[in-house]
Amino acid sequence: MSRTTIPSLLRTFTVLTAGALLFGCDSTSTSSLSPCDVSLRAIEPTQAMVGDQVTASGGPMTDAYDTAVYVGTARATLSSVTRDGCDACDDCLTDQACTGCDDCDSCDLLCADCLEQVAFTVPAGVAGSTVVTLFNRHGQSNALPFEVLVPPQDTAPQDTGPSDTDPIDTGADDTGASDTAEDDTSSTETGSPDTATPDTGVVPDTGTAQGDPPV
Repeated sequence: MSRTTIPSLLRTFTVLTAGALLFGCDSTSTSSLSPCDVSLRAIEPTQAMVGDQVTASGGPMTDAYDTAVYVGTARATLSSVTRDGCDACDDCLTDQACTGCDDCDSCDLLCADCLEQVAFTVPAGVAGSTVVTLFNRHGQSNALPFEVLVPPQDTAPQDTGPSDTDPIDTGADDTGASDTAEDDTSSTETGSPDTATPDTGVVPDTGTAQGDPPV
């Protein structure tokens, strides 16, 4: 009679848990899942703020609809799940009757060129040092360390520069004295009256000579 080992039980539990997280289904609907070592190998960048996009590489990847990425305990929003340069690898695995979970030695060289990545947005609700974990229909990945950066708070005081306290046009009013030159204070014409003898020409001088009484 075969014995069920603890690692086997843990692997089965992991697959059922992954299925429940992804689909919300009962155990009967996840019995067809193929457990394997889902691996995350790298994250770029390893530090980011909430809302930033991050790319994790590893595999085997599946499709976006059955993939979930968690940053700590917060589920991230997926941007894409991509498999670039994987056609030759996939053909070889099919020819060798290998699944994505098998270690198919005859396909290793071809599969080395296969780049599998998942892009996601750092979710809110987590900060500081944490881990990133991936779930898909194959199971749960290892956890890679990751740090969610907290934006620095603006600790500078409010703008304490004085407001424009200069009074409106502080130039003094035109304090130059008004024209203080005295009015023409010279007295009335003080020249002596014209004492010349009246004009005795034949034609009477009808002009008024200065100082002469009118004719």
